[in-house]
Amino acid sequence: MSHHKSEFPCSRQGAGISPRIGKQQTSHPEAAFIVAGDFNHSNLKTVLPKFHQYVSCTTRGDKYLDHVYSNMTNAYKAIPLPHLGQSDHLSWFSLPKYTPLIKRVKPTVRTVKVWPEGADSALQYHFESTDWSVFATQATLDSHTDIDSYASSVLDFINSNINSVTTLKQITRFPNQKPWRNREVCLLLKARDTAFRSDDTPTVAYNIDSYASSILDYINTCVDNIITHKLIRTFPNQKPWMNREVRLLLRESDVVYRSGDATASSSSRAKLKRCIREAKHNYKLQI
Repeated sequence: MSHHKSEFPCSRQGAGISPRIGKQQTSHPEAAFIVAGDFNHSNLKTVLPKFHQYVSCTTRGDKYLDHVYSNMTNAYKAIPLPHLGQSDHLSWFSLPKYTPLIKRVKPTVRTVKVWPEGADSALQYHFESTDWSVFATQATLDSHTDIDSYASSVLDFINSNINSVTTLKQITRFPNQKPWRNREVCLLLKARDTAFRSDDTPTVAYNIDSYASSILDYINTCVDNIITHKLIRTFPNQKPWMNREVRLLLRESDVVYRSGDATASSSSRAKLKRCIREAKHNYKLQI
């Protein structure tokens, strides 16, 4: 994927970007290209007619200043978000329109026959004790044997014996499951995961370890008796300096932004900026 940010004045943006994008497309014809920036009153569709513009919402007041172009059709949709700090431009989130196959198609459930242990020997015993001439006698009329009736009766008998020694099992097949994935591969994958999660490292017990463990267990027991537990959710992209005050101001800023009050929104952003500065300073002192 190639990304280009506009750095030319308004009148030269199209003429400056077009040769660079053309060179990149010639070198990498299969790549995905994204061009983003503050284009003011210019429109890259005049010089890049095969590129598509994703931002369909105003980004500053009633103007469409921030554009995002790409050579992929219907790949993203832009969702407006509140201002960042003291910026006079709205921020926006580019959400992919593509839905993964596993979410678009429901898994299918199939019923298969499973051969339990000992089924082969039981089926072999049934066939060895069977008088096969009985089927030929039933299909014979006036010294003429109906081969279709004979074959049908034999196959029905064989299927009936197979159904008596096998069991039925439902399996779920997901739409993104590889067609070459069989039972052996699934078993090896499960064995690999089990071996990875197990701790096969030999442990050696020392007196100092037992002493430290007993002390820590006693301390933890005393701590658990006087404190209460609370569940908190931490996201992988959450900043380490983000505290409760910053989260409350972020929510307040979102509410004010959706209300449409420009004065209150500006005041809320200034308050949020001060709180973020203090939170970063306190986190720096803790480190």
